[in-house]
Amino acid sequence: MLSQRRATSPRAVDAGVRRRALGLTILMLLSLFAGIDLVSEEVSAASDADGDGLTYGLEYLINTSPNDPDSDNDGLPDGWEWKHGLDPLSSSFGDGAVGDPDGDGMSNLQEYTYLMPTGWDIATTPAVLDNGVWWNGTVPTNDWSEEHAMQFNPPACGATGSDGTGSVILCDEDPVGNICTDGFDNDKDGAVDGADSDGDGDADCLSDDDDGDGQIDEDRRGYDTDGDGMPDGWEVSYGLNATSASNDDGPNGDPDNDGLPNLFEYINPSWTTNCGSSPCFRPEPGTPTETITPCDPVSGIGPGGCATLTAEVDGITSTNPTAADSDGDGLNDSYEAFTLLTDPTASDTDGDGLSDGVEVNAAYGNPPQASDPRDNNTDGDAFDDGDEDANGNGIVDAGETDPTRREDAGDFDNDGIQN
Repeated sequence: MLSQRRATSPRAVDAGVRRRALGLTILMLLSLFAGIDLVSEEVSAASDADGDGLTYGLEYLINTSPNDPDSDNDGLPDGWEWKHGLDPLSSSFGDGAVGDPDGDGMSNLQEYTYLMPTGWDIATTPAVLDNGVWWNGTVPTNDWSEEHAMQFNPPACGATGSDGTGSVILCDEDPVGNICTDGFDNDKDGAVDGADSDGDGDADCLSDDDDGDGQIDEDRRGYDTDGDGMPDGWEVSYGLNATSASNDDGPNGDPDNDGLPNLFEYINPSWTTNCGSSPCFRPEPGTPTETITPCDPVSGIGPGGCATLTAEVDGITSTNPTAADSDGDGLNDSYEAFTLLTDPTASDTDGDGLSDGVEVNAAYGNPPQASDPRDNNTDGDAFDDGDEDANGNGIVDAGETDPTRREDAGDFDNDGIQN
């Protein structure tokens, strides 16, 4: 009987070994999973491992990577995009590096890197924010809080409001971005958050009076970080500081010393309209007309009586605030705008083929006199001024006629017969 039991024991031992081995394997796997759970539980919801400005908990909610500061690889840190209402999961259209959602002429990447110190981010480590997020650039969008977005040094919660009434900024304004229009389901209810019906970017999506004082205190455009009336892109393109509204960078600055303040250089009027002597530009572009008063056709910006000037808001035809002679015709911008009444943005105001500088400084005939840079045919004959002064040098050469005298003795066609 004993021998029979011994004969069958190897199978029993085999099965027992297998059971113990399986049990040990399960225990090892359970230990491993327990270790992983333990590690994950040690990650704080308030931590920011990748340094992109978003906490671990928020990255979980919006589905960005907590270990990659730039989830969509567009060169813009997730936290910076989220703060300004861009989609940190999209690198296309207005959300990407080349997007310009506020239409100020600066791409999102240019807005982010504006005034960034050299070496802030090292090119050889693109996946790492070497010095963290650069928060001191310009604003790329209509920001979540206009009190915050439109100022370089934003006021703190409880500080005086920005509408000049001394009201207090509330503490419940959205701290993480424009949740009304960001396209996310922030509350995880299965539906994208509601639209921003009044277009002001507020967290409540309903009111354009953040501090509840009855005064509308938002700027819905968001393209002018320092609030000086000149868009960020225009300021940057001419070397002005888009985050400063003072001294040479402000609306009354004149860094090129041409007599035209920066705001006048930006709001380029239609120089052929009638106007008066005192330009009364409002401190913000975008208005169709700018009132000029009182009437003074002699020293005004345009000929004739009082009228209105058309404001250009795209910056394309503005004068250059860092160059005294924007159009390169040899005439100072303010001298053209205020005295000659010629266009400081075009070298040939009347389109006759002669630059304004040539006409103003010309010495035609005897006694020598200049032609009119605002009249393509100064003497009213059959020929434009540029046709009469064919080489455009401001004097009457052989074979040319005098553009300032209707009856002259030139031989225009070189046939040997005086005209």
